[in-house]
Amino acid sequence: MAEITLKSAADVPLAELARLVTDAFDGYVGGNITFDIPRLTDFLTGESIHLNLSWVPVRDGEHSGIAFISRQGWTSRLALMGITQNAQEQGIGTQFMQQLLDDARERGDKVYELECIEQNPRGLALYTRCGFEKVQRLIGYTAHDPEGAAADLETVDTPIMGRLLTLHGDADLPWSAAGPRVIRHGPPWTVYHLDGAYACVAINAEQKRGVIWAVFTEPDKRGDGRATRLLRAIFAAHPHLSWSMPAFTPDRYAPFMQNLGFDISEISQFQMRCTL
Repeated sequence: MAEITLKSAADVPLAELARLVTDAFDGYVGGNITFDIPRLTDFLTGESIHLNLSWVPVRDGEHSGIAFISRQGWTSRLALMGITQNAQEQGIGTQFMQQLLDDARERGDKVYELECIEQNPRGLALYTRCGFEKVQRLIGYTAHDPEGAAADLETVDTPIMGRLLTLHGDADLPWSAAGPRVIRHGPPWTVYHLDGAYACVAINAEQKRGVIWAVFTEPDKRGDGRATRLLRAIFAAHPHLSWSMPAFTPDRYAPFMQNLGFDISEISQFQMRCTL
């Protein structure tokens, strides 16, 4: 097995980084990921990727994959990792992950986090070999034209919800669902507010599709169905849409979403953590 060396992603052109992602995720169990430069830059911004901490593995002089890293305090997150098609099943993934962990230790990090699709046994096996443990199961949801009930909605800027979620949201939320991620959302994402409940959603009227990113209720206003009323008001304001929620919601919220008429998606994830 050929040894790999690491090259800083900051030294690789954006077009090449986009090509590496597209190649590595061709045929991926969670769906193909096709990046061009605009989509890549949106991803880097939204996920707070540090290119100086992100790496491209090099084998025999060829770029063989990509790992995008974000960081908060002493915690690093593997936001995306993939090995190119011609380099897969050769042990490169394990080498690469171990070097990423070593790099995090050298810069003083104490925790490494990631999400891995539950239906990806190879990925789960790799991360387990490298010392990651499952923290919680994350699931997504779908529904077509769920029941609505009209109410007077107001819209607020996404950082308002993001700051509240950061201060008062569950401490174990994965990075994608936490307040700092919501803060970085802009159009087409909209935050609707009703009686102390907030929901960050995006509407594509042309495709008749809506996406729910996060739902939050202020702590002193929980327990009387305000989040349910908010979502039903959103469904009434945007009828006849197919709705989805990405698979980064802790599974303990399943009853709430199912009571709104949502089904659990086929793809789920595990939030995983390695103590360095």
